[in-house]
Amino acid sequence: MDDHQLARNLSLGYVNDQERIGRSFARHADVMPWQWTPQHVDEWSADLRAVHGCVRSTLRN
Repeated sequence: MDDHQLARNLSLGYVNDQERIGRSFARHADVMPWQWTPQHVDEWSADLRAVHGCVRSTLRN
């Protein structure tokens, strides 16, 4: 859990969701964070839409 986010008075649910999303992206990228590129985000977004059926507004959030 990110104490910094909690210190900003963000809800526990929001912080947990953000952590879950970050871990999901990290699994998809399968490289160290300092190696992440815009292409990784594009591929992840395309996968979320094509495979998981997420709509565009969900991806923006």
